[in-house]
Amino acid sequence: MSPPAGGSEVPDPPSGGRSPGPPEGPPPGVAQVVVAATDADLASGLLWSAGVQAVVEEAGPEPGTVRLVCGVPGGGMAAVRAALGRRWVAEPVAVADAGFDGWRPFASAARAGRRLVIQPPWAPSPVGPGELAVEIDPGRSFGHGSHPTTRLCLAALEAETDRAVPRAVLDAGCGSGVLAVVAARLGVRRVVAVDVDPAAVVAARANAVRNGVRARVDVSGTPLAELAGRFPVVLANLGERALLDHAADLARLSAPRGLLVVSGLLTGRWRQVAGALADAGPLTMEDRTELEGWAALALRRRRFGGRLSVRPRPRPPAPAATDWR
Repeated sequence: MSPPAGGSEVPDPPSGGRSPGPPEGPPPGVAQVVVAATDADLASGLLWSAGVQAVVEEAGPEPGTVRLVCGVPGGGMAAVRAALGRRWVAEPVAVADAGFDGWRPFASAARAGRRLVIQPPWAPSPVGPGELAVEIDPGRSFGHGSHPTTRLCLAALEAETDRAVPRAVLDAGCGSGVLAVVAARLGVRRVVAVDVDPAAVVAARANAVRNGVRARVDVSGTPLAELAGRFPVVLANLGERALLDHAADLARLSAPRGLLVVSGLLTGRWRQVAGALADAGPLTMEDRTELEGWAALALRRRRFGGRLSVRPRPRPPAPAATDWR
């Protein structure tokens, strides 16, 4: 797929490249929930679906229990409690007690797509011929590249750049900047990465510097609603609740014939998000991929209007230059 014409549709860096900071409202926080060890995967999945920014599993206070600690976006505690329902109770935690560094000794490289290797800088992995290694340190933000939703997005991004490297990519809710940095390393000349979590902005900028792509990756705290222009590729690994809340902006920011990749969805819960995107813009779903209980949707914005069909179909070959379907 050739990038759509009209380079002026890609916006300039907001505020001259400086972050305007997060929107007004409650600050991000940390929450914990104690569950039976046998329920850890289910509870963790529900937390991710509520839009949390990290989930760390620790030993619980009683035998047979685990303590799940998660980063909660500003004002997101209500969504976390709603996702857990009456079965479990989420409680706020003082940041100093959160223990978010406990996972570091166990971190290892993660592979995605055909050739991408995402590795923490303190635990490099051997890289084979033709593989592309990217170093990511999440700092205090979400994401060092191993979560299935991140790997699904990376695979979709790699496949799109294999067809034709887009002029620009938007990473909506960038976290530690994994997707943004990989896009730049794959040859994209302009990447805009946004996140309302100040810790994510700091981590993403540091990772862009670490991988030698800071000049091509513009990171800021600009809310999606304040972004202008349209992008040939939009990546949104946000979680179900956030995708529903931002469906209109994601559709608006996708260029005609551009690719929108959304993830953070449990495999049985993608249709509601597809429906919200159907109401938000002229999108056609090209692919639905799944990995370890998680799903990602790849949608193409049509040049003309019409409703989205939520029935996934095989990804078609890139249309000819005169084919404007």
